[in-house]
Amino acid sequence: MRDLIKIRAYSPQGERLGSLQLIWEKLVDETWRSYKAEWYKGALTKPIEELDSDENWLREDFNGKCDRNGLAQGDLLCVDNKQCYII
Repeated sequence: MRDLIKIRAYSPQGERLGSLQLIWEKLVDETWRSYKAEWYKGALTKPIEELDSDENWLREDFNGKCDRNGLAQGDLLCVDNKQCYII
C-alpha cells in the first residue's frame, strides 16, 4: 500500500478565538512527498498566473470544493500532520 499525504485547510469560525472548521482535505500519493510543505502553501496562496501545472491542479481542487480562490488570511494549512501554516 502506498503512503498517502494528507493536506488539510481550516478556516476560522465565529467569534470564539481558536475555533476552526475543516474546509478542505486532499490525499495525494507518495510521489508528491518530494514537494516540501512550503510548496503546498504556495500552491494555495500564490496568484494563479504564477502556478505550475501541479500547483494549478491542487488549486483547482481546492477552489472547486471550497468555492473560494485559494486560502484567505487567518486560514490554517496543515501538510501531512507535520507542518502547519497560519496564512
